[in-house]
Amino acid sequence: TLTASAGANGTVTPSGVTTVNYGSSQTFDFDPATGYVVDSAFVDDSFVTSDTVYQITNVVANHTILVNFKLISYIITASAGTNGSISPSGAVSVNHGANQVFTFDADTLYHVDSVFVDAVYVDSTASYTFTNVTSAHTISVVFVADPPVDNTTYRTFKASTELSTPKATKMKFKNGVLSS
Repeated sequence: TLTASAGANGTVTPSGVTTVNYGSSQTFDFDPATGYVVDSAFVDDSFVTSDTVYQITNVVANHTILVNFKLISYIITASAGTNGSISPSGAVSVNHGANQVFTFDADTLYHVDSVFVDAVYVDSTASYTFTNVTSAHTISVVFVADPPVDNTTYRTFKASTELSTPKATKMKFKNGVLSS
């Protein structure tokens, strides 16, 4: 007899006790739940595969089959240009179906210019959240200098609305020269 069982998050077919003829073979299919993969399959406590199918050939004794499953994780590669940072950065492992937030921090006198997710521009300046992750991704942020600040001092003058009338000065000519 062959006795097959599966750990959490998947199944094995056939499951339970299977009787086979002496010297024959039996194939077992391992079916992980969504978001999981086969981690390891054991026959009589010895590792045999991490594939989704395994065949025991030339059965001449009783055996036990146990298959274990593990959650899939994906890598999100996060990078930032000069004059700022992204957090977390580098190769970030995210479990299947999970969310992952990335925040951006520009250096002094700089700001976020653009953010690209999987090489496509997204409208974001402070953070970006991947929701229900089911595949690998990339995220990159570009920073640019702030526009210059105009520190020019301007002086204002009060315009006068009063009109002044010049005083008359008595002028005369003396030897062809004008004098007062």
